[in-house]
Amino acid sequence: MGLKKLKDRIAKTEPIPETAEIKRVNIGVTIRSDLWRELRALSIRQDRKAGELLDEAIAIYLGKNK
Repeated sequence: MGLKKLKDRIAKTEPIPETAEIKRVNIGVTIRSDLWRELRALSIRQDRKAGELLDEAIAIYLGKNK
């Protein structure tokens, strides 16, 4: 799946409700700075956390629904 299609799918999804208890894990990874800046900009435009968008992108990539 291309980045454009993935961004479009993320932009159309509803945020995860605040009441949902999801275990979070802090991982140390290095990603491309241009992709991170683009993700941060998208998260700011959508008034959401970058981690939420990253979770959704990974779930979409893996073919899993919330």
